[in-house]
Amino acid sequence: VVNHLKSKGSDCNDLGDPDTGDGQGNCNLTRTAAAQVLGQWLADDPTGTEAPHTMIIGDLNAYAKEDPITALASAGYTDLIDQFQGGSGYSYVFDGQLGYLDHALANGALL
Repeated sequence: VVNHLKSKGSDCNDLGDPDTGDGQGNCNLTRTAAAQVLGQWLADDPTGTEAPHTMIIGDLNAYAKEDPITALASAGYTDLIDQFQGGSGYSYVFDGQLGYLDHALANGALL
């Protein structure tokens, strides 16, 4: 399941979702709600195929310990970058800092 969640730099003030200064950027509530709905949607077997293996990939615009990723972890998904690369995993370098907003998360059956 490929996703691209709302940008950290977007203006979500009209949605009541401004940057709260917690380091997660603008639109964190919006990204977290999307992640929660995604986890629920996938749990309901949306394709009707009863396929046991599910992977979520894409630019989730959240770091590994931020609310959208922890919401997906609560839904049973494992961050594969963290699982297999740990602190050394990254998908970009910005201003001398390594990080990743792009994710691959697997459900328990796929893991």
